[in-house]
Amino acid sequence: MSAENTEGVRNWVGAFAFVISAIAFVRELQKINYPNF
Repeated sequence: MSAENTEGVRNWVGAFAFVISAIAFVRELQKINYPNF
């Protein structure tokens, strides 16, 4: 695996983790605002 490839994978994993955490954050907000949700 080349250095460029590793960097690309790292960026992709970082973006993926960011999206997951953002979704989890929004879901937590929805629980607070809409307890029945």
